[in-house]
Amino acid sequence: MMEEKNVKYEEYVYAGAPLPPECTIDTKQGLHVDDGLYPHRWGLKVGETSREFGKNSYLTVDQKNGNTALLDKLIEVGAAQEYARSIVRKVTDEAGAERWQDAYLTTYYLPYERVAATFRQPTAQEPIECAINVETEAVLEVLLTTGDWSRYVNIHIQTRWPSVSMMDIIEELEDTFLEWAEEKEYGFSFFSSDKDAEDDEDCDTEDDDSDDEGYYDDDEEDDCHRAMKAMFFNEIGDGDELEFENVQDLMRCIVSIRLVSVNNKIIERK
Repeated sequence: MMEEKNVKYEEYVYAGAPLPPECTIDTKQGLHVDDGLYPHRWGLKVGETSREFGKNSYLTVDQKNGNTALLDKLIEVGAAQEYARSIVRKVTDEAGAERWQDAYLTTYYLPYERVAATFRQPTAQEPIECAINVETEAVLEVLLTTGDWSRYVNIHIQTRWPSVSMMDIIEELEDTFLEWAEEKEYGFSFFSSDKDAEDDEDCDTEDDDSDDEGYYDDDEEDDCHRAMKAMFFNEIGDGDELEFENVQDLMRCIVSIRLVSVNNKIIERK
């Protein structure tokens, strides 16, 4: 796979059934996304099938030969996996007019996993140390899922005495998500409220006689009850911002929390 210079690529490795000998697809792929949010799993799309559009191969050799031979072989050996969903696709009819076509499409893909992902790592076998002469670097992995969409979040912990425990970090998760949403970090954000829109309008008005200090104190919205969005991924690595009524609605999606890395270092106090 050709990679553009000066662009960061995350490494992914093939994680499916053995590829047939005639398949020359690289088992290592580099993926770049502009927002820096990478899925733990990613699917290299190799073909599709539907009643509306028929069966099509995305593979260069199949397109050159005008068939689906290699795609069929990948399906036969179990290398190509399926992801089915309803879609709407723009098509052009024989008269040249464009229209939208509904279809139930099955995408064939080769599964890859991110090398830097933590979900394959074992759970840590020691806790975060609280001794006065120990500093700790640790990684807490949080898995959120709605069933069809999921998101792994890694929280990096650096602590020294007085230390914190894993439970301290867990108890602050809600505040962490709210802080990320407020700062629009890591794929989390709040919906723009009427108050925000009014604030923006006031900023564009030259004759603004309002007192900025405390102007919205009476109707300021509690962050805990604000609607928010968070980036989740489907099984082939497509990302989408899912909507949540509030942070508690987001917290209900948590199905797993664990320490995947703990490095306790004894230090000398001078």
